[in-house]
Amino acid sequence: MAGDVVWGAGLSGEILTGALPTQLDVRSVRGPLTRAALLAHGVDVSDVFADPVFLLPSFFPDVVSGENNADEVLIVPSVDEISRFDGSNVASPFAEPLKLINRIASAQFVTGSSLRAISVAEAFGVPSRLILPVGAHPFEYVDYFLGTGRSSIVFASSLSQALAMGPEDAPEVPLDALRDAFPLDLWGRAASVGNANAAKNATKSSSYIARRAEADAERERIVSSMPWGASDTDAQALLRLDQLTAQDKPADGVTREEAQILGLSLPHLGPLRRTAGVVLSIVVPTHNVRDWVEATLKSILAQNVPKMQVIVVDDHSTDGTLELLRNIAEGDQRVQVISAVTSGGGSARNIGVDHARGKYLIFCDGDDIVPDGAYAALISSLEESGSEIAIGDYLKFSPNDTWRPTAAMEAFDRPQLKTSIADEPTLVYSRPCWNKAFRRDFWESQHIRFPDVSRSNDIVPMTRAYLLARRIDIIEDVVYLYRDRPGTSSMTARARSAASTVSYFEQEAECARLVISAHNFALNAIYSSLIFDRDGFVHIAKYLQCWAGPSSSDELVSGAVEELLRLTERPPLRIHPLKRMTLVFVSLGDFRAAAAAVQLLDEDSISETESVAKLWCDFIKGLTNLNDPIDSEDLRFFSERVADALKQGAMEFESRVSRDALLAASEGLFGESFVRAATLFDFIDSDTVAFIKLRAEVGGSVSDVSGGASLILRGSSRVGSDRVSPILYDPASTTHPWIAPRSVEWTEEGEEFSWTAQWDAGSLPMHRSVVPALADTTEDIAVPVPVRAEPPEYVGFDTFLYRSVRESLFIDRRRHWAIRAVRRGAIITRDRAVHMPARAKSGLQKLLLSSD
Repeated sequence: MAGDVVWGAGLSGEILTGALPTQLDVRSVRGPLTRAALLAHGVDVSDVFADPVFLLPSFFPDVVSGENNADEVLIVPSVDEISRFDGSNVASPFAEPLKLINRIASAQFVTGSSLRAISVAEAFGVPSRLILPVGAHPFEYVDYFLGTGRSSIVFASSLSQALAMGPEDAPEVPLDALRDAFPLDLWGRAASVGNANAAKNATKSSSYIARRAEADAERERIVSSMPWGASDTDAQALLRLDQLTAQDKPADGVTREEAQILGLSLPHLGPLRRTAGVVLSIVVPTHNVRDWVEATLKSILAQNVPKMQVIVVDDHSTDGTLELLRNIAEGDQRVQVISAVTSGGGSARNIGVDHARGKYLIFCDGDDIVPDGAYAALISSLEESGSEIAIGDYLKFSPNDTWRPTAAMEAFDRPQLKTSIADEPTLVYSRPCWNKAFRRDFWESQHIRFPDVSRSNDIVPMTRAYLLARRIDIIEDVVYLYRDRPGTSSMTARARSAASTVSYFEQEAECARLVISAHNFALNAIYSSLIFDRDGFVHIAKYLQCWAGPSSSDELVSGAVEELLRLTERPPLRIHPLKRMTLVFVSLGDFRAAAAAVQLLDEDSISETESVAKLWCDFIKGLTNLNDPIDSEDLRFFSERVADALKQGAMEFESRVSRDALLAASEGLFGESFVRAATLFDFIDSDTVAFIKLRAEVGGSVSDVSGGASLILRGSSRVGSDRVSPILYDPASTTHPWIAPRSVEWTEEGEEFSWTAQWDAGSLPMHRSVVPALADTTEDIAVPVPVRAEPPEYVGFDTFLYRSVRESLFIDRRRHWAIRAVRRGAIITRDRAVHMPARAKSGLQKLLLSSD
């Protein structure tokens, strides 16, 4: 089924009776014939060849009984050929499994037509020879031997021939790779170091064309490995591979570009491709959104627009999303579900566009919400104005917050009809594809397509659409609710990886080239602000927040940023100088100075292991290495901030090292008089000494966090319960900042102590962040504990919310889920009572009349 994980299986070689699902996660296969056939159908397949039966000796090392009555020759027929062999040395394939394995492993020689028995014998090192079953197709047998490194095998056709030929050559099996490919992640465990299939294939092209090409390459490797004048069985196996490859080529889940290259005729790509009466086509790409997609589609199908076409393109989901989508489609004929062959959100959107039949085109992601009346308002505006694009307002929401990103975009200050990007250049700040409606003939005539990249696949097509549209409407209605999903599964969480960062900046460079081609000075200036003050800075800041030192990916990130800055105007001085310098430092490859700048912008996020002085020292060193002179206003700003850091830092430094290094770096930049003035702030109080001493003595960290009805933290420290106790620290409380746990269990482990502490939900303040800490049992002082554990994934029923900032974990208690559900229901009921804007009503009436 779609979404299944395959480990160590193989095709039987029979002609398939139904379409092969392309959305499979194949971690290892029996042999190269199976791999080539699956690749040809667009399935992502590992190149680990091995049957899991070879791991039997690892799990059952004592299976060999060592009995004296072991068979000299053991015959195991296939299930279809039990009557072909007889005698006391014939073992039934239906025997109790462990007893049969024991008998095979104890034999001196194993033969017969059971491929499974032969593989068990080879796993235990027992000499064996396969007898090819009468009338069986040799595909799977050749596949098995090719997968175990034997390309010149000759099968026996009878028992006497098998005995005369003797044992086959020993198999070559990559046991470590087979073990590492096992899908431990399905049981919630971390994948093995060698389970690199997912990571390795992430660097490959995910397109159907690329997999077809790899299938051809695999076939060529098979042919070249076979001896000249291959046997009839080899020839039959290759012929069956060609038959499987040519069978049931995908017709729905490929893009038009792939279809053209491969010579596929797709019936839905007609000249006009418009079905009479279809007003609106909505394209919904999905990937592992089972928990949210039902609500998304419900909000779409509730839109009061006649004759909608909802095209859902599933991009290789593995969580049951596709099955849920098909169940929904069975109940509503407006929904069409397509299983994408090519991986990637960009291809999924393009496939959806290729199936669109409506006059208008809208995009929606599979985990968001469309407010009532949103699509009617967008389409009504286009009906009234004749514009190519209509854009609406949107909100973003998370479990504990809702905000309006467009509040800082002038283009959204007032509704407008028939405007343009030249008149409203701040539109370039808003480049998601899902808060817009397009005339489909405009989209098609301008050949707008989404690229298949790991991040930001909509910013280039949206920038193109803005620049190509003659008229754009901006309406005041909120037409989209974007779900900011916590946890590691959302695109937001994945944005911090190096590959995603490079992908974003490469796409942004394409946008910069488009902006340059517009020859609009106002747009150029706005776009520069977008890079240095908004999207560009946000993306590089996320990368730098996880930066722990030089890595091989830094050069790629630096090169991508350097190319973008080459295409972008110098930023205006109104942008915060630390933001401007962050991107400049990254473009020069100085990630240490850039990371310091990001942390200094948010000093609350500075970890206990780093001081403000050290960060300013790294930043100042970066400034002294610049070739270009520093603006005088920036220089004044930096000197004032460094002076403040020295004043404040005199009470916080564990030693004078960071302070003295900062003074030395500052002298070259700010002058000797600055250094003389800064040395006046040289004092430290007794409370700070006690804090520093306790922090150095305690050490340790939090290693596990779990929530639910109560909060449980597990951690360690260098001292035990006679010195410290775990607490939660409430920085906002002026009366009871320390929250003691309900229970604490201590365990001594060598030179360290482990502890497990539990808090009842009611002991935490409501909607106020607390952090883990260790309190001195003899003095009124506590130190925060660094958290090495990943916070739990977001669960709607969890009493707590978690937010990581470097080595700190902020924990918020929230109301019981039942109370939240009641409140949410009241809000939805209230919102539905709000009448649709008059303009939307009028436009919708016209639309209904015109579509009859």
